[in-house]
Amino acid sequence: MGMMVVGMHRSGTSAVGEVLTKLGLEVGTGTEYEREAGNARGLYEWRETVEFNDDWLGRYDSAWWSPPRLDTNDWREIDLRQLASSRRQLPYFTGEITNWFVKDPRISLLMPLWDRLLLHRSPTVVVVRSPAATAASIRLRSSMHTARSLALGAEHYRAIYAALGDRPAIVVSYEDMVADPVPTIEALAAFAAANGFKVIDDVSAVTDSVDAKLKRNTDRARHDFEEWLLASLEPLYAPLRAAHLQAPPAGFEDFRLPRWAGEALDEASELCRTRIVAGKYQDAADTFRHEYNEIEASNSYRLAKALQTISSVAKEGRRGGLRR
Repeated sequence: MGMMVVGMHRSGTSAVGEVLTKLGLEVGTGTEYEREAGNARGLYEWRETVEFNDDWLGRYDSAWWSPPRLDTNDWREIDLRQLASSRRQLPYFTGEITNWFVKDPRISLLMPLWDRLLLHRSPTVVVVRSPAATAASIRLRSSMHTARSLALGAEHYRAIYAALGDRPAIVVSYEDMVADPVPTIEALAAFAAANGFKVIDDVSAVTDSVDAKLKRNTDRARHDFEEWLLASLEPLYAPLRAAHLQAPPAGFEDFRLPRWAGEALDEASELCRTRIVAGKYQDAADTFRHEYNEIEASNSYRLAKALQTISSVAKEGRRGGLRR
């Protein structure tokens, strides 16, 4: 039995992961990321999971910052042999762990893939945070332009809505959780128990999992242009934030992003494809250079050079270029 934690990067998914861990759910095993100022309490995700998701995104010429532009049929057409091979790569698919959750914001873009790999739609926690705060955090971490980060966040939640279907799901508003942790912790414990997960008996011991100091990157002056961008996304975010500790609101399965957001994502896709092509050329150049160095260092190359020198000398002699 497994649970997915999804949401935009820098939206508070790590804080929810810490709560779930202390409630008794397993985060699995793998290679940890080093803790840093942006996530001093840990990420609650493994390098192997992130690399797995990055690999699948790369198969569609995309990345975490350049989402794949796929529809439902594209996910259905994945080759069964690819799925079988992928199921052997992570413990979530092999049954090695139980009572687990997985957390990586990239899964927000890959939920239909994970559903196929798990052979069912897992219960899901959707974490949402103010898009302005999320964009500010991403700009500090990745130097991403505000418009692109806002478009990226909107696409994450559009993709989540499109993939939710009838699965059990609960929304967690990061701001509400930090302001008053107890109701969120109790709701997450109840949600997990209702869906067959084993949780600890005394959830009051988990209240120290959420620190009010986690609320950062909020008080920043914004330009009128940014305010306009944020206002255009309110039809998506406002109902989601209002559903704190409830099921996600219905009616957003076919939500369409504002035109500016679509254009920003198109630019990101073009940049991503350019980098992929450049990377392939670089790999080819590196391979050629390596093979050339091997040939140059081999005895056959030295023999060929010697024969070439002898041949050139002989040709010069026949043309009278050598004196007797």
